[in-house]
Amino acid sequence: MALNLGNALEFGISGFKDKKARTLFFYMLAINIIAGLVIGFLFAPFLNIDTTGELGFEIIMQAIYAIGISMIVLSIASLLGLFLGAKILIVALEKIKVKPKKLTLMKFVRLLLLYVAGFIVAGLSLFRPKYLLVLVASVVLIALGVIQTNYFLLALGVIASLGYLIVFTYNSLRIAFGEAIFLSREKGIIESLKESDNKTKGKLIELFIALIIINFISWVISAVFEAVGSSIVSLPDLYPVSVVFSLAAWPIITIIGSFYYVELFRALLKPKK
Repeated sequence: MALNLGNALEFGISGFKDKKARTLFFYMLAINIIAGLVIGFLFAPFLNIDTTGELGFEIIMQAIYAIGISMIVLSIASLLGLFLGAKILIVALEKIKVKPKKLTLMKFVRLLLLYVAGFIVAGLSLFRPKYLLVLVASVVLIALGVIQTNYFLLALGVIASLGYLIVFTYNSLRIAFGEAIFLSREKGIIESLKESDNKTKGKLIELFIALIIINFISWVISAVFEAVGSSIVSLPDLYPVSVVFSLAAWPIITIIGSFYYVELFRALLKPKK
Protein backbone atom coordinates (compact mmCIF):
# COMPACT_ATOMS: atom_id res chain seq x y z
CA MET A 1 0.00 0.00 0.00
CA ALA A 2 1.43 3.39 -1.01
CA LEU A 3 1.86 6.03 1.65
CA ASN A 4 -0.76 8.80 1.53
CA LEU A 5 0.36 11.68 3.72
CA GLY A 6 -3.07 13.27 3.46
CA ASN A 7 -4.63 10.17 4.99
CA ALA A 8 -1.94 10.11 7.67
CA LEU A 9 -2.64 13.73 8.65
CA GLU A 10 -6.39 13.16 8.61
CA PHE A 11 -6.01 10.08 10.80
CA GLY A 12 -3.69 12.04 13.11
CA ILE A 13 -6.30 14.74 13.70
CA SER A 14 -9.03 12.10 14.09
CA GLY A 15 -7.46 11.10 17.39
CA PHE A 16 -9.42 13.91 19.05
CA LYS A 17 -12.66 12.29 17.87
CA ASP A 18 -11.94 9.04 19.72
CA LYS A 19 -13.38 9.03 23.24
CA LYS A 20 -10.62 6.85 24.77
CA ALA A 21 -7.83 8.85 23.17
CA ARG A 22 -9.48 12.12 24.15
CA THR A 23 -9.77 10.97 27.78
CA LEU A 24 -6.10 10.02 27.87
CA PHE A 25 -5.26 13.37 26.27
CA PHE A 26 -7.05 15.23 29.06
CA TYR A 27 -5.22 13.14 31.68
CA MET A 28 -1.91 14.06 30.07
CA LEU A 29 -2.92 17.70 29.81
CA ALA A 30 -3.89 17.76 33.51
CA ILE A 31 -0.52 16.27 34.49
CA ASN A 32 1.34 18.88 32.43
CA ILE A 33 -0.76 21.70 33.87
CA ILE A 34 -0.01 20.56 37.43
CA ALA A 35 3.69 20.16 36.63
CA GLY A 36 3.77 23.59 34.99
CA LEU A 37 2.08 25.29 37.93
CA VAL A 38 4.42 23.64 40.46
CA ILE A 39 7.53 24.62 38.49
CA GLY A 40 6.16 28.09 37.83
CA PHE A 41 5.42 28.80 41.49
CA LEU A 42 8.88 27.50 42.45
CA PHE A 43 10.71 29.87 40.10
CA ALA A 44 8.39 32.89 40.17
CA PRO A 45 10.12 34.40 43.27
CA PHE A 46 13.43 34.55 41.39
CA LEU A 47 12.11 36.83 38.63
CA ASN A 48 12.57 40.00 40.70
CA ILE A 49 16.02 39.13 42.06
CA ASP A 50 18.84 41.47 41.02
CA THR A 51 21.37 39.12 39.45
CA THR A 52 23.95 41.89 38.92
CA GLY A 53 24.81 41.91 42.62
CA GLU A 54 26.11 39.22 44.92
CA LEU A 55 23.61 36.45 45.60
CA GLY A 56 23.20 35.42 49.21
CA PHE A 57 23.59 31.89 50.49
CA GLU A 58 19.87 31.62 51.24
CA ILE A 59 18.90 32.57 47.69
CA ILE A 60 21.38 30.08 46.24
CA MET A 61 19.98 27.31 48.43
CA GLN A 62 16.42 28.25 47.41
CA ALA A 63 17.46 28.07 43.76
CA ILE A 64 19.04 24.64 44.25
CA TYR A 65 15.88 23.47 46.04
CA ALA A 66 13.67 24.80 43.21
CA ILE A 67 15.82 23.12 40.56
CA GLY A 68 15.84 19.81 42.44
CA ILE A 69 12.08 19.74 42.98
CA SER A 70 11.49 20.79 39.36
CA MET A 71 13.64 17.94 38.08
CA ILE A 72 11.68 15.45 40.18
CA VAL A 73 8.34 16.89 39.01
CA LEU A 74 9.44 16.86 35.36
CA SER A 75 10.71 13.28 35.68
CA ILE A 76 7.41 12.08 37.14
CA ALA A 77 5.40 14.03 34.56
CA SER A 78 7.58 12.62 31.75
CA LEU A 79 7.12 9.02 32.91
CA LEU A 80 3.37 9.47 33.24
CA GLY A 81 3.35 11.18 29.86
CA LEU A 82 5.19 8.27 28.24
CA PHE A 83 2.76 5.81 29.81
CA LEU A 84 -0.29 7.75 28.63
CA GLY A 85 1.34 8.25 25.24
CA ALA A 86 1.75 4.50 24.90
CA LYS A 87 -1.91 4.06 25.87
CA ILE A 88 -2.92 6.55 23.16
CA LEU A 89 -0.80 4.61 20.67
CA ILE A 90 -2.61 1.41 21.66
CA VAL A 91 -5.96 3.14 21.06
CA ALA A 92 -4.74 4.21 17.61
CA LEU A 93 -3.64 0.64 16.85
CA GLU A 94 -7.08 -0.61 17.85
CA LYS A 95 -8.61 1.84 15.37
CA ILE A 96 -6.81 0.07 12.50
CA LYS A 97 -8.11 -3.31 13.68
CA VAL A 98 -4.85 -4.36 15.34
CA LYS A 99 -5.29 -6.04 18.71
CA PRO A 100 -2.39 -4.85 20.89
CA LYS A 101 -1.61 -6.48 24.20
CA LYS A 102 -2.63 -4.82 27.45
CA LEU A 103 -0.10 -2.27 28.68
CA THR A 104 0.92 -3.70 32.04
CA LEU A 105 3.57 -2.13 34.24
CA MET A 106 6.11 -4.75 33.14
CA LYS A 107 5.21 -4.16 29.49
CA PHE A 108 5.75 -0.43 30.01
CA VAL A 109 9.15 -1.02 31.61
CA ARG A 110 10.12 -3.17 28.64
CA LEU A 111 8.85 -0.42 26.32
CA LEU A 112 11.18 2.04 28.05
CA LEU A 113 14.01 -0.43 27.52
CA LEU A 114 13.03 -0.60 23.86
CA TYR A 115 13.50 3.19 23.60
CA VAL A 116 16.97 2.84 25.11
CA ALA A 117 17.80 -0.16 22.92
CA GLY A 118 16.60 1.73 19.83
CA PHE A 119 18.89 4.65 20.62
CA ILE A 120 21.85 2.30 21.10
CA VAL A 121 21.06 0.31 17.93
CA ALA A 122 20.80 3.52 15.88
CA GLY A 123 23.73 5.26 17.58
CA LEU A 124 26.15 2.34 17.29
CA SER A 125 24.71 1.11 13.98
CA LEU A 126 24.43 -2.41 15.40
CA PHE A 127 22.35 -3.70 12.47
CA ARG A 128 24.88 -2.26 9.99
CA PRO A 129 28.27 -2.41 11.77
CA LYS A 130 30.21 -1.21 8.72
CA TYR A 131 28.73 2.28 9.18
CA LEU A 132 30.28 2.40 12.64
CA LEU A 133 33.60 3.09 10.90
CA VAL A 134 32.34 6.60 10.15
CA LEU A 135 31.88 7.25 13.89
CA VAL A 136 35.29 5.79 14.71
CA ALA A 137 36.87 7.93 11.99
CA SER A 138 35.25 11.09 13.32
CA VAL A 139 36.42 10.41 16.89
CA VAL A 140 39.98 9.60 15.79
CA LEU A 141 40.24 12.61 13.48
CA ILE A 142 38.91 15.04 16.08
CA ALA A 143 41.19 13.58 18.78
CA LEU A 144 44.25 13.86 16.52
CA GLY A 145 43.23 17.36 15.50
CA VAL A 146 43.02 18.48 19.13
CA ILE A 147 46.27 16.76 20.17
CA GLN A 148 48.23 18.08 17.17
CA THR A 149 46.35 21.40 16.93
CA ASN A 150 45.66 20.51 13.32
CA TYR A 151 42.61 22.35 12.01
CA PHE A 152 42.52 20.29 8.84
CA LEU A 153 42.09 17.07 10.82
CA LEU A 154 39.51 18.81 13.02
CA ALA A 155 37.58 19.86 9.93
CA LEU A 156 37.69 16.31 8.56
CA GLY A 157 36.49 15.03 11.93
CA VAL A 158 33.56 17.44 11.96
CA ILE A 159 32.62 16.39 8.40
CA ALA A 160 32.80 12.73 9.44
CA SER A 161 30.60 13.54 12.47
CA LEU A 162 28.01 15.13 10.20
CA GLY A 163 28.22 12.02 8.04
CA TYR A 164 27.49 9.85 11.04
CA LEU A 165 24.52 12.06 11.93
CA ILE A 166 23.10 11.01 8.56
CA VAL A 167 23.84 7.37 9.45
CA PHE A 168 22.09 7.80 12.81
CA THR A 169 19.04 9.33 11.11
CA TYR A 170 18.98 6.49 8.58
CA ASN A 171 19.20 3.85 11.31
CA SER A 172 16.51 5.61 13.36
CA LEU A 173 14.10 5.63 10.43
CA ARG A 174 14.69 1.93 9.79
CA ILE A 175 13.71 1.00 13.36
CA ALA A 176 11.00 3.68 13.73
CA PHE A 177 8.17 1.15 13.93
CA GLY A 178 9.74 -1.01 16.60
CA GLU A 179 7.42 0.53 19.19
CA ALA A 180 4.23 -0.28 17.24
CA ILE A 181 5.42 -3.81 16.50
CA PHE A 182 6.35 -4.36 20.14
CA LEU A 183 2.95 -3.19 21.37
CA SER A 184 0.90 -5.06 18.78
CA ARG A 185 2.67 -8.41 18.57
CA GLU A 186 4.23 -11.00 20.83
CA LYS A 187 7.81 -10.05 20.03
CA GLY A 188 10.83 -9.13 22.10
CA ILE A 189 12.64 -5.82 22.06
CA ILE A 190 15.38 -6.69 19.56
CA GLU A 191 12.98 -8.76 17.46
CA SER A 192 10.65 -5.77 17.15
CA LEU A 193 13.49 -3.46 16.11
CA LYS A 194 14.77 -6.00 13.58
CA GLU A 195 11.33 -6.49 12.05
CA SER A 196 10.95 -2.74 11.65
CA ASP A 197 14.41 -2.58 10.11
CA ASN A 198 13.51 -5.29 7.60
CA LYS A 199 10.11 -3.92 6.62
CA THR A 200 11.19 -0.32 6.11
CA LYS A 201 13.79 -1.30 3.54
CA GLY A 202 13.27 0.67 0.36
CA LYS A 203 10.75 3.05 1.97
CA LEU A 204 13.13 5.56 3.52
CA ILE A 205 12.32 8.51 1.26
CA GLU A 206 8.61 8.28 2.08
CA LEU A 207 9.36 7.92 5.78
CA PHE A 208 11.80 10.84 5.74
CA ILE A 209 9.22 13.12 4.10
CA ALA A 210 6.58 11.94 6.58
CA LEU A 211 8.99 12.67 9.46
CA ILE A 212 9.69 16.19 8.18
CA ILE A 213 5.97 16.93 7.93
CA ILE A 214 5.04 15.75 11.44
CA ASN A 215 8.10 17.46 12.95
CA PHE A 216 7.14 20.71 11.23
CA ILE A 217 3.58 20.43 12.57
CA SER A 218 4.95 19.70 16.07
CA TRP A 219 7.27 22.70 15.80
CA VAL A 220 4.42 25.01 14.80
CA ILE A 221 2.24 23.82 17.70
CA SER A 222 5.13 24.22 20.16
CA ALA A 223 6.04 27.64 18.75
CA VAL A 224 2.47 28.93 19.18
CA PHE A 225 2.28 27.80 22.81
CA GLU A 226 5.80 29.07 23.53
CA ALA A 227 4.92 32.45 22.01
CA VAL A 228 1.85 32.75 24.25
CA GLY A 229 3.88 31.67 27.27
CA SER A 230 6.71 34.10 26.48
CA SER A 231 4.29 36.99 26.12
CA ILE A 232 3.33 36.72 29.80
CA VAL A 233 6.62 35.46 31.26
CA SER A 234 7.61 38.98 32.38
CA LEU A 235 4.63 39.17 34.73
CA PRO A 236 5.61 37.49 38.04
CA ASP A 237 2.03 36.77 39.07
CA LEU A 238 1.34 34.99 35.77
CA TYR A 239 4.70 33.25 35.42
CA PRO A 240 3.26 29.82 36.41
CA VAL A 241 0.72 30.21 33.60
CA SER A 242 3.54 30.83 31.10
CA VAL A 243 5.21 27.57 32.18
CA VAL A 244 1.89 25.75 31.76
CA PHE A 245 1.64 27.02 28.18
CA SER A 246 5.16 25.76 27.48
CA LEU A 247 4.18 22.23 28.59
CA ALA A 248 0.61 22.15 27.30
CA ALA A 249 1.63 21.66 23.67
CA TRP A 250 2.96 18.14 24.24
CA PRO A 251 -0.38 16.37 24.80
CA ILE A 252 -1.62 17.83 21.51
CA ILE A 253 1.54 16.77 19.70
CA THR A 254 1.32 13.31 21.29
CA ILE A 255 -2.23 12.50 20.19
CA ILE A 256 -1.76 13.82 16.64
CA GLY A 257 1.67 12.21 16.32
CA SER A 258 0.52 8.83 17.65
CA PHE A 259 -2.39 8.50 15.24
CA TYR A 260 -0.25 9.83 12.37
CA TYR A 261 2.44 7.26 13.21
CA VAL A 262 -0.07 4.41 13.32
CA GLU A 263 -1.46 5.34 9.91
CA LEU A 264 2.08 5.13 8.54
CA PHE A 265 2.40 1.78 10.27
CA ARG A 266 -0.75 0.54 8.52
CA ALA A 267 0.21 1.94 5.13
CA LEU A 268 3.85 0.93 5.03
CA LEU A 269 4.13 -2.19 7.16
CA LYS A 270 0.75 -3.80 6.57
CA PRO A 271 0.39 -5.19 10.11
CA LYS A 272 -1.36 -8.49 10.52
CA LYS A 273 -4.89 -8.29 11.89
